[in-house]
Amino acid sequence: MTRSTLSHDTTAPTPSKAKGRLGYWLVGGLVLIALALLVPNFATQQNLSNVTVQASGVGLMAIGGAFVLIGGGIDLSSPATMALSAVAGAMVLDWYGPLAGALAMLAVGCIVGIANGFAVARLKMVPLIVTLAMMVTVTGINTSITSGRSFIVPSSLSDVIDGSILGIPVPAMIFIGFTVIGGLIAHRTVVGRWLYMTGVNPEAAFSAGVPVARVLAATYVASGFLAGVAGLVIASRAGAAGVTLGPDVLVLDVVGSAVIGGVSIYGGRGSPVGAALGAVVLAVLANVANLVGIPFYTTLLLKGLVIIAASGVDRFVFVRARDRA
Repeated sequence: MTRSTLSHDTTAPTPSKAKGRLGYWLVGGLVLIALALLVPNFATQQNLSNVTVQASGVGLMAIGGAFVLIGGGIDLSSPATMALSAVAGAMVLDWYGPLAGALAMLAVGCIVGIANGFAVARLKMVPLIVTLAMMVTVTGINTSITSGRSFIVPSSLSDVIDGSILGIPVPAMIFIGFTVIGGLIAHRTVVGRWLYMTGVNPEAAFSAGVPVARVLAATYVASGFLAGVAGLVIASRAGAAGVTLGPDVLVLDVVGSAVIGGVSIYGGRGSPVGAALGAVVLAVLANVANLVGIPFYTTLLLKGLVIIAASGVDRFVFVRARDRA
C-alpha cells in the first residue's frame, strides 16, 4: 500500500457504504415504529428519556472502546476503571468538594488509560492480555481501597449530574455531547484519518508517516477518560460508588455495543457514533423486555444472541473485504 493510497480519507463513504448505512437506519427506524405500535408505554416521552439515560453510562464507555477497536486494539478494563474512578471521586469529593471529586474521576480514568496505552503502544504487548490484566488489577486496587463497601456520592454532585436542564436529563446531554464530539474527531480530523489508517494496516500507516504509537496510546487514554466520565454519570445516578458499580460482565455490554453499532473488532472500520447507537439498542432491548414482563435471564439470553449475531456480521464483512483486497 503506497503513501498516496493511505493519505486519502478512509472514512469517506463510498456508494456501497452509503447504501449500507441507509439500510441500517431504515431497519432501525422500522423496528422503532414496530415497538411504538406493539409495546404499551414504549413511545412515551418519559420512557424514551429513561432509555437514553440508561444507555448513557455504557454508551460513554462504548464510545471510548470504539476508538480503541478502530485502531486495532481492545479495552476490557473500562468497567473496572469506571468503578475505580467513581470510588476515587467520591472519596475526594468528601474532602474537597464536588468539582475536585469530578476531576478526580476523570484523572483516574486517564491514568489507567495511559498505563494501557504505554503497555500496548510502547512495549508492544498484546492488548487483550494487557487490558484483561488491568481489569483484574484495577478491581483489586478498588477492593483494597473500599474493603468491599460503598461510598456515598453527596447530593451536591449527584443532584447536578442526575438532574435535568430544560427537561432534558443531564446524563443524556453528556452522552449525546460526547457522541457528537467522538464522531467529529473520527470523521473530520487528521487524527481520525490516522486512526483508521492505523487500524487497517499499522505498518503501512507508519511508512506513510503516521505516528502509530501515539495514535494507539491516545485511543486508550480516550477510553480511560470516557470511563471516568461514565463513572461520574453512573455513580451520580446510583448515589453511591463501589466495586460492584463495574461488574466484569459489563464489559460484554461495552464491547457488544460497539460491535452492534458497526465497529469492527478487526480494526479500521466503524464509528464512535455507531457504538453509542449500539448502547441505545441494548438499552431498548432491556427496556422492552421489562415493559412486556420478560424474565431477566431471558433478557440476558436475547442480549447475548444479538451480540453474537452482530459479531457474525462483522466477521462476514471482514472476510469479504479481505477477499476483495
